[in-house]
Formats: sequence, structure tokens, C-alpha cells
Amino acid sequence: EDMTPLRARRERVADRAMSSPPKQDTIRKLIHIFLDVPHNAFVDFTRSIERATGASPFIIWLSVMGFVFVVSLVYMKVSQLTLSSKKEIPLADCVGHKENVTVFLDIGVVDRFKDELIGRVEIELFTKTHPVTTENFRCFCTGEKGEGSIKGRNMHYKGVKLHRIIPGFMIQGGDHIQNDGSGGESIYGRCFDDEWPDDGHVKHSKGGLLSMANSGPHTNGSQFFLTFAKTKWLDGRHVVFGRVTKGMEHVRWIEMRCGTYTGQPLQNVIIQDCGEIKGKST
Repeated sequence: EDMTPLRARRERVADRAMSSPPKQDTIRKLIHIFLDVPHNAFVDFTRSIERATGASPFIIWLSVMGFVFVVSLVYMKVSQLTLSSKKEIPLADCVGHKENVTVFLDIGVVDRFKDELIGRVEIELFTKTHPVTTENFRCFCTGEKGEGSIKGRNMHYKGVKLHRIIPGFMIQGGDHIQNDGSGGESIYGRCFDDEWPDDGHVKHSKGGLLSMANSGPHTNGSQFFLTFAKTKWLDGRHVVFGRVTKGMEHVRWIEMRCGTYTGQPLQNVIIQDCGEIKGKST
């Protein structure tokens, strides 16, 4: 017998109501979001251990969690041992020296519909304590080295995209070859070593710090990042060599308006101009 549209709709609603889980199973459903795939494996594992040892499920999983905790602790200790630098250099020991130079980045949003300058960011480079790393960055700001190893690609940050922006973490750029984080070079060659003054490092202790991006120890090129917040897991692995002294509000604007948690920017953010501010030291 044919049903009217209203009756058919009521039947579908009733069917969904009958097939939907009761409210008291909501928590179980949420748990299964995380455990649905391995759930049967957990049960089988528990039963097999229970048959082999005679231990209760509580003791079994208490032992498993203890094992996971020990492995995590060992991993943390090994990570600390593999740090390129273990000694801290206070940020205050690097700033304010007369040898330190100041550079600027004019950052804007450019696409088919607009060409908008966000603002100028001024950065103090820690030239006294990190002369090798800062000279590389300074030269990329001025473009004075000209063409690099790739024909037609100047070693210059002007026109380079800030290709990775993650709110609460950092903004990354400097790939003057590919503009996507897969390229770059240094004024010293393909890459240069990490610079640890007296085997020490400056911590990523706050937002507005300039640090070198790398793909492992001693693989510094042209890519860099500016922190949005404290990122202590990078300490001793990435070289902090500068700090924002003016224009941090523009960095925050980029973080809030252009950043995503995947890192893919919402807008095309580029360095429209850059250079050294002559005669200005801090």
C-alpha cells in the first residue's frame, strides 16, 4: 500500500529513533571513536595473557600502562641526550650589543584581488653571539649576494612566501627557490652548521624570536621561522639568533588572520621588501 509523503516521513523518523543508540550509550560511543578499530585486538590480547599467566585484566593493563610510561620516559631521556646543545645561554646575554644589526621585513598579502601591505617587522640580529647565522640572514635581507646556485634565483627574501603559519606555534618562510619549504640554500653553500656559542643555545622562551628552520643537525639554509609563543621542544635543536623589536602586532595579525592548524596559510603572505636598517644597532 502506498503511503502519503507525511506518513512516509513519520515512518523514517520512527525507524531512525528505533535504530539510534540510547542516550546512556553516548559515552561508550565517544570512547569507541578512539578504540573502535583496536577494540577486538585489546580484548583478544587481554584474554590470551589472562590464559597464559592467570593474571586479572586489571593487573594486565596496569602492567601495560606501566610499560608505556617507562618507554615514554626513556624516549624523553634519549631525546635530551641527542640535543645538539644542552647548555642554555640567557636571552639577555645576546640582546643590546652594539655589534647587533637590525633588519626589516615588509610583509603583505598578495593575490589576484589585492596587494596589501600588512606592515613592517624590525628584527634585532644577535650578531655578537651568532655572527655566522646572522650574516646569512642579513645577506638574504639585502640581496647583496645576487644569484645563488640556481640560475635566475637570487639569494634574497624579497618576494618570498611565508609558506607555513600555525597559530600558537610559528610562521615559517625563506624558501627562495621553491616557496613551499622544500628548497633553500645558504650564502655558504647548500647548508651550514648549527651555531652554538660556547656549546650553548638560546631558548625558544617566548613569541617574537627568530630561529633557523632545518631538517636535522647542521642543515641550516635560508629558511627561518618566527615564534608565536614559547616552543621549548625546539630548544637545542634550532638556533635562535634574533628577536622582533618592532612590529610584533603585524606578526600577531598574520597569526590570527592567515594561520591554520595544518600550516597551510589562508592568504598568500609574502615578504614584499626587506633590508638592513643602516646605522641602527640596539
